[in-house]
Amino acid sequence: MRILHIAAELVFGGVENWLLSIVRLLTVEGLRMDLAVTGGIDPRVQAKFEAFGARVFVCESTYEPLRMAQNLRRILREHGPYDILHCHMHRGNAQAAAAGRLAGVPAIIVHSHVDSVTEDALRGWEIKPKVRLAAALQRVLADQGLACGIAAGNCLFGKGWRNRKRWSVHYCGIDLARFQRPADGPEIRRRLGVPQNAFVIGHIGRSDPVKNQGFILDLAAHYTAHRAEAYFVLVGDGALLPALSERARQMGLSGRLQFLGARDDVPELLLGLFDVFLLPSLAEGLPISLLEAQAAGLPALISDRITSEARVLPAIEALGIGQPVEDWAAALDRLRGRRIDTDTALRQLGEAGFGVEESAQRLGLHYRDLLRASHRTGRIEADQQAQ
Repeated sequence: MRILHIAAELVFGGVENWLLSIVRLLTVEGLRMDLAVTGGIDPRVQAKFEAFGARVFVCESTYEPLRMAQNLRRILREHGPYDILHCHMHRGNAQAAAAGRLAGVPAIIVHSHVDSVTEDALRGWEIKPKVRLAAALQRVLADQGLACGIAAGNCLFGKGWRNRKRWSVHYCGIDLARFQRPADGPEIRRRLGVPQNAFVIGHIGRSDPVKNQGFILDLAAHYTAHRAEAYFVLVGDGALLPALSERARQMGLSGRLQFLGARDDVPELLLGLFDVFLLPSLAEGLPISLLEAQAAGLPALISDRITSEARVLPAIEALGIGQPVEDWAAALDRLRGRRIDTDTALRQLGEAGFGVEESAQRLGLHYRDLLRASHRTGRIEADQQAQ
């Protein structure tokens, strides 16, 4: 069975890590998977996919739908045939699915990874008719739809989607084995220049308005002014990173806050550096970073906009976005010292269905069932045409 995934970018990120694990695990079972990418590609991430036999194709461009669809048809024609096209483009899934249909791909999956309705509302964006049309077109063209969580499904699949067999929630699991290896905390802090006695509040996420990192800087300014040992670390890349770095410098946070950029050692940072995980997002689908933080046994302070589906361990506090920094600071104090052992954390996450092995097994079954169904439909249509 051959599957082509199409995604907007290939960088260090939660969904990309999940997809890499899917490729690794399902390739062993005989499935062949390649990727078409419409935006930025980090060569380090590309090399990881290629190490498991996946080919990575450039499919420009994210912001030119017709051009992207034409390029995707070319990739499908030149490098196929593929049995399944798995689209991770959110609203761009419509154009990708249309290209797949025109290229004769037997089965198409559209996948929703974000809660874009909430994001748009928070940004003050009006949901335009063409956006509604794109979502409706996906529902017509796709054989199956998957969502990382309920809110993400609500964006693309329409009212009552959970009562229809074509649509389902599929949690993007994490590689729990990466959290079983101990991390050398003192060495990590020495290497990064973080004081050994620091109380480290850590955040992971791309620099984007929806991640609310401006608020993190406000909280850091308040909290470090009242807690001498407090230290903030932000992991992740993105377009807003230079502006955030400059603002932090202007706020006098240079010695109390550090931006680490994109990292490939997130489990080690969660295990050996962070003391509390912070995620004040304005909206999320189902944040993989929060699952990873819990895998490391960390207590977490999050916004109440984050779905309860991602809350597994008890040491999680959720506060409103509008609550003052003083409330968030008090919550950090309450969470201090509430870390649990990783064995317990990993067991609970596994039991909750967030291990990537279970995710891969379920996805493999989806693929096989979908392909069998498409072959049956194809035979019926062929018989009808013969008559």
